[in-house]
Order: sequence, then structure tokens, then C-alpha cells
Amino acid sequence: MKSVILIVVALGIVTFLYSCNRNKKCQTTDTKSAEVTTENKEESINNSVLNDIYGVVKVNDKDITPKVGMTLEFHLNEGRLNGSGGCNNYGGKMGLDGEVLTISEVRATKMACQNLSLEQDFFSAMRKVNGYQAKKGVLFLTFDGKVLIEARRMD
Repeated sequence: MKSVILIVVALGIVTFLYSCNRNKKCQTTDTKSAEVTTENKEESINNSVLNDIYGVVKVNDKDITPKVGMTLEFHLNEGRLNGSGGCNNYGGKMGLDGEVLTISEVRATKMACQNLSLEQDFFSAMRKVNGYQAKKGVLFLTFDGKVLIEARRMD
């Protein structure tokens, strides 16, 4: 009986996630824009940097283990980003105007997990970003020069 209930719950979650992505009817968790401007010319933000997947390794100086599964995935040509907050999947819009990257209309699924505080810190940090640095496969999203999010390019 427990197996049947688990299967039904799993199918319900998969159906919700599929329809959320397909119909774009996820609940909005953040509609504020974050601006990312160039602070370091060593690796300018370009298609190769913005069309990539990053595993988040730090949020607000807190180490994030790969087991958490927090990611950032940029799709510059499609004007969107998506990823995982560790528990919930998210997506949003992004735009590039010269050296300014805008992130807006971030939406996330609303699954219940044991420790959502780290994920909430991640989404909150995304809203505050106003700069970046990119060095050798590592992306640093910053607020007034202070690193909020550190992410490493995934292979």
C-alpha cells in the first residue's frame, strides 16, 4: 500500500513539474530584477560564460556541498535562466544589455523540504546581485563588490 501511495505522489510531482515548465504557470517567488555589471575584465561576461551550467559552492560565505544540488543554468540566446535551489527547481528571465545582466521574474516550484533556509538564502542573494567576476570557470555574483554567490562551471 505504501508503494502505491509513493508512486501516486511521485507521479503527481512529476506532472506538476512538467506542466509548470510547459505552461509557465509556476508561482512567482521573486519579480525584482538584479543587475550584474562587469567588475573584472579578466574574463568578460559573454556567450561562453552565460550559456553554461554552474554548481553553486557558496552562498553568503556558507559552503554548499555538491550533494545539495544547487545550480545556475544560463541560456543567453533564449533570454532565460533556470536551475535548482537544492529542493525546488526555478526559472526566470535574463537579459544582457552591454555589460549589464538583468535577472527577473524568477519562479520556483513549492515542494516541502526539511531545510529550506539555505534555498531561501540563495534566492535572496540572487535578488541582491549587482555585479560579477568570472575567473577560470568560477563565477562570483556580487553586491557592491562583496561575493554573495560562488559557482563553479560544471563539466
